Amino acid sequence: MNEWVSEEKQVLFSETDASTRVHFTSILRYVENAEHVLLNSLEINVFGGEEALGWPRGHVECRYLKPLYYHDPYQVKLVLKRLGTSSLTWGFKVISNESEIALGEIRTVLVGEGKGPLPLPEKWRSQLEGFQEKP
Repeated sequence: MNEWVSEEKQVLFSETDASTRVHFTSILRYVENAEHVLLNSLEINVFGGEEALGWPRGHVECRYLKPLYYHDPYQVKLVLKRLGTSSLTWGFKVISNESEIALGEIRTVLVGEGKGPLPLPEKWRSQLEGFQEKP
């Protein structure tokens, strides 16, 4: 498995609820931000170039295993579980101090403005294959 690991970050106050635990939606933002950093590092334009593109979520699932608190360090690990015709299915883990905090999957679909799903360009496919989960 060729996983990608984000840089370590710390939980911000604005990402917590009144108990100082991370709000559940913050975990999904951490994963989305990590996905964008990875795609940008491969020069895969998240928003398209000349054409208006998008990557809406087709499916999201997340298991929350332990809480994160204000100032806790965390990292996101991503692995490409499935490289579809127009979609990417990412497996993710959010970790803190070597403990799994959350894990799940997110499927994104490449779409064009008013066009529905678009096939992934071959150049992008070859760049992403290095992050694909090995059987």
